Amino acid sequence: MSRKKGNPPNSPRSRPRAKNPVRPIRYRDSQDYELEGQKLWRSGKFSKAVRLFREGLALHPGNPDLLAGLGHSYLGQEEYILAHQAFGKACRLAPESVEILLGLGECLLNFSRWVEGETLFRRIMDRNYEEDPMVGVAMGRALIRNERWTLARENYGKLASMGYESPEIELGLGICEQHLGLAGFKKHLEKALRLAPRFHEARSYMGNVLFDEGKYEEALECFDKIPLPRHQDPASLKRAMLLSLDLREDFERAFQYARRLSELYPHLGTVDEVIQDILKEDEEEKK
Repeated sequence: MSRKKGNPPNSPRSRPRAKNPVRPIRYRDSQDYELEGQKLWRSGKFSKAVRLFREGLALHPGNPDLLAGLGHSYLGQEEYILAHQAFGKACRLAPESVEILLGLGECLLNFSRWVEGETLFRRIMDRNYEEDPMVGVAMGRALIRNERWTLARENYGKLASMGYESPEIELGLGICEQHLGLAGFKKHLEKALRLAPRFHEARSYMGNVLFDEGKYEEALECFDKIPLPRHQDPASLKRAMLLSLDLREDFERAFQYARRLSELYPHLGTVDEVIQDILKEDEEEKK
């Protein structure tokens, strides 16, 4: 009996392929998990980072760096209790790590435990951030988020006095000095933009400052210089939309700002609903 040409009945090619073949487990060291997890949480992929750090801790239990990464990932998800637990375990294992002290301090601030949180932050400052200015920048952002303006300004000022120069430090100084009612805070915003003309966060903040001062043309110029996909601040988008209508009658540009706001915050509704709400809110404020 003749057999048709082809693969033997038991050859690998004759068997149906699994749609999702199971790959063999690839064991990695703790540093692999740490570096890959950091990339995830720093890019905002917090859920994936949590899963990766938990996987790493299952293979390397009690690793303080993996616990710290897990804590930062939970912070990104605003899971402050879980973050505090992770950082607490990490701190018992590595009590002098500035990265761990930073995360634990931020957790305490979110629990309104101001004295304890600021005490940890001062320990980091006393150690000169272990010569890592980004630790100081991250600390400043945490203090600003929790409106601890005095220590935040002291922190950014120390970084500047140590010879570090960056747009993030200048923006931080400007924000803190404005909230503390200090004159001359705008010089820091201007310097931040000189150092990094494409530092969109600083330009957005400057636009809001100019708007509050009644310098509407200059404010709109600031907002317009920011590419739409880079706009993140809802107040800036609302004001840019209104100024595009009031100063230039640029309905297309106003629509684009409203659409960006709707993309960032879908709960606000459709673009038309966003426009109507902003116009209604503006009318009420003018009364």
